[in-house]
Amino acid sequence: MRRALLVIVPWLLLSQGAMAAQIVCLDMKPATAGEASLAASLTPILVAEVGRRDGMSVVSQDDVRALLELEQTKQAVGCDDVSCMADMAGSLGAELLLSSTVSQVGKSIVVTLSLLDVDKARVIKRSKGTARDKSGAQDAVTEAVLDVFRSGLPDELKGPASLSRRGFQAALAGLRKSILTPGSDPRSSRRRVVLDLVNTELDYDATPKLEMFDLEIRRGWGEAERLALGAKTKELFEHYLRGMETYSALRHDHGRVVEIRARARERGIVPSSRPLRFEDPEPYDRHSEQAFVRYWKAGLAARKVAEKALAAYDRGQRDRFLSFFVEDRRRTAENSYDSNKRYDERNQYSYRMLPQHAHTPQLRERCIDTLEKSDQTTVYVLRNRKGEPYEARSVRLKKVGKTWVIDSFI
Repeated sequence: MRRALLVIVPWLLLSQGAMAAQIVCLDMKPATAGEASLAASLTPILVAEVGRRDGMSVVSQDDVRALLELEQTKQAVGCDDVSCMADMAGSLGAELLLSSTVSQVGKSIVVTLSLLDVDKARVIKRSKGTARDKSGAQDAVTEAVLDVFRSGLPDELKGPASLSRRGFQAALAGLRKSILTPGSDPRSSRRRVVLDLVNTELDYDATPKLEMFDLEIRRGWGEAERLALGAKTKELFEHYLRGMETYSALRHDHGRVVEIRARARERGIVPSSRPLRFEDPEPYDRHSEQAFVRYWKAGLAARKVAEKALAAYDRGQRDRFLSFFVEDRRRTAENSYDSNKRYDERNQYSYRMLPQHAHTPQLRERCIDTLEKSDQTTVYVLRNRKGEPYEARSVRLKKVGKTWVIDSFI
């Protein structure tokens, strides 16, 4: 017990003098339309720089927007001014709001920051960073951030060195957006979320956050899979597949955080993020590309049969649809057709053949397995719900003589 106290006490002494607050970091505003692209490129740099300050838990404006969109809140539209965002920051439990502007004077770049007390709606401090030209704009951001926090925070604004539960929800929403939006880089969002789980002081607060994180991983992975199945191009498919891989990496992050916190509790010490590596996600095993191409070519005739049956089903051509079934399965298909058709129409389900590029590694493995039998195969159909990709469904076919017939259909 004495040993544990010796470890804890120095940490407590250090933490008392450190900044600790939750801050909502607004998008950087351009002084004129000419600096719009520069402001957009500097915003993630600003968020990262603020997040490096000791004890500073950051929620970006993009995180807030993503949370509002996820909740389908009316505030998601038009909540861009400082007063609206100050109200949002208060609802997230944030103590601080940071607004910023970038301007170009001649060739020089000037970044100005304003740090606001959310409760009192007053400016605590302003700062400025400068650079000779655009190539040094990032340094101007760093200079401004260092200056605004140089003298620390007033004692009344210091709070826990982690996000509130509502703030954590916003960070999770921002993480999902960064994973699923083409062209975005989720690495900084991933770090912010995982480090916050380590830094959350009380297990009372960490436990619900870990549950939220676990739920987001499962939902996010499912969303990435659905988008991959519905991807219109191979490039989009690859993006969403990387999203699935990122969520798998987050699953490992979750396990590591649980272990870090459990070990710290056993030893009576403060959890440390030092064991975390944040390695790039492991790519899924793609299996043999040649084998999948072989499967695709071997199943061309069977796929055409499934496609014709699918067209008949969508048009409500009952007899034509049933004509594609193997004889001893036709009665079963006939009995289920009417109920299935009513169910699909009621729930706004529609179907189309799954393109070659949109087969996930899991589906590819199942496809390759069908090569073991030359007289049987499985092809996949994309089931949409209200026009959005929902799931992949299988159609099993068998060869009777020289003709492919359906054994089971969605």
